[in-house]
Amino acid sequence: MTANGPITVYETRLDELSIGAITLFDVRASINPAMQASQILLGMSALKQIEFIQRGDSLTLTQYLE
Repeated sequence: MTANGPITVYETRLDELSIGAITLFDVRASINPAMQASQILLGMSALKQIEFIQRGDSLTLTQYLE
């Protein structure tokens, strides 16, 4: 359910997800057919593994290392 009403999504797992120099493994994901092909929305399954630091107009992403 979204703010615009119900949608159908499909659950999957990504073996590997890369964002620049950051690489995440075995990330839970959802496929939303209603989104445009060029759009990507990162959820907490990916974001919980990344630290965000904002200074002025700069946002730095760093991968948490276990």
